[in-house]
Amino acid sequence: MLRSPKRPFVVTFASGKGGAGKTLMATNFAHYLARDREITLLDCDVEEPNCALFLKGEVLERTVVTVATPSHVEERCLMCGECARRCRFNAVLKVGERIHLFPKLCHSCAYCSDLCPVHALPMVPREIGVLQRSQVGRLTLLEGRLNLGEEKGVGVIERVLKEGCAPQDGPLPDLVLVDAPPGTACPAQAAVAAADLLICVTEPTPYGGHDRELLLALAKELGVPAIPLLNRVPTHLTQEFEEGTLLVPHDLEIATSYATGRLAYENNLPLLGALDLLKGAVFHVP
Repeated sequence: MLRSPKRPFVVTFASGKGGAGKTLMATNFAHYLARDREITLLDCDVEEPNCALFLKGEVLERTVVTVATPSHVEERCLMCGECARRCRFNAVLKVGERIHLFPKLCHSCAYCSDLCPVHALPMVPREIGVLQRSQVGRLTLLEGRLNLGEEKGVGVIERVLKEGCAPQDGPLPDLVLVDAPPGTACPAQAAVAAADLLICVTEPTPYGGHDRELLLALAKELGVPAIPLLNRVPTHLTQEFEEGTLLVPHDLEIATSYATGRLAYENNLPLLGALDLLKGAVFHVP
C-alpha cells in the first residue's frame, strides 16, 4: 500500500450483483481495521445504501447533493432549436415554438448552455440526493443516498468520493474503503475508477464466475489491480480454487449476524481469518 501525502489509498469492494457479500466485507473490514487506524468507509451504493445498518454511529452532518442542469428563460430564447439538435442525451426538445427540458436525462455537460448565443439556458443546481457523515470510534462513514425517482446516481457517487478521498479539512485517513454499486455499469465504473485496489466479491457459482470475469475486465480496462474474493464457499470446495483468491466460508453464523444488522467478524473465526488475509493483501503484510 502506497499512501500519497495528498490522497489516501483507496480500496473498493465491488460485485456483479446485489447480495454477493460486498457490503458484508466492506463493513466488517472497515470496523476491523478501525481498531487501530483512522479509516473512512464510503457507501457509494447510493440507490440502496445500507452500511449504516451495521455501523450505527453518531450522525455529524447531512448535506444536499446537487447537479447543474439547464433552465429555460423563455423571454430570451430565439427558438432557433440548436440546443435540441446538439443535445446527445435528448434532454432538450423543441416542439413547435416551445422548448421542453428533461432534467433526469441531462448529463450536466452544459453544452446547450454554452452554445446558446443569448444565454437562454443558464445552468442551475438541482437536488438529486444527500450525503450523510457519521462516526463510529475511529471509523468515519460517508453515505450517499439518491433521491427517490432519480435515475442516475453518478453525481451522488462522485460527491461521496470527492468528500472522502480529498477532504477539505483535517488529516487524511490511513485508508479509504468504498462499497461500490453492484454491476459494471456507469455507477460502478465511477466507484472503481477511483480505486487503487479492487476487491471483486463474487460467489462460487457459474453466474458468480461470469460476474468475476466482468469485474476483472473492468479493472483491467481502468488500470486498477484486482483481487478476487469468493464468498459463501462450501468447506469441502475450499481446495478447488486458484491461489491468490481470498475465500470466505459458507457459515450460518455469518448469515445470521448479517440478517440481524450485526458485524460478524468479532465472533466468527473463519471470517476473522479472511479479514486477516485481506489486511495482508492490502498492506502487503507477510
